[in-house]
Amino acid sequence: MCDSSGSTAILRAGMPVKPLGTQTATGLGYDKDVSVDITVSKPTIDSSSTDSYFPGDGMVAITFPVTIKHKTGDYYIPSPQQFGLVDDQDNVCDRDYGTITPRSKQIQIESLKNGASASGLVTFAVPAGADYKKYAVVWKDEGGGKAALAWAAS
Repeated sequence: MCDSSGSTAILRAGMPVKPLGTQTATGLGYDKDVSVDITVSKPTIDSSSTDSYFPGDGMVAITFPVTIKHKTGDYYIPSPQQFGLVDDQDNVCDRDYGTITPRSKQIQIESLKNGASASGLVTFAVPAGADYKKYAVVWKDEGGGKAALAWAAS
């Protein structure tokens, strides 16, 4: 069951869910002049982990490839913490911090100049056998709260 919460939880909160693919976020950065293209691709599901900590008993890991491309503005700094996964009740799924997906394969925190991109993986724990079509990948530029973008998880 996804039920995490906290100050960094990103909630769908009615944000329309779009199919997997690319969406554009604008009005970012200190001067609100930054825009980025964010692509979330088809996930893989790993049920082979026996780690009781993550994903946990009765849970599987779902991993999404993501790419962020900086389009306008001076620079942009992506982070894996900008992504979340919620179920259809807006319950937040736990994020992997390196147990399943090594940190070196996660999207890296780095300054992107105009035209540059960063790619990596974001992984979450979800109940085994759940209907993942009811889940949404959510994104927000900084901090928790309401998502700025949302994608159907499958």
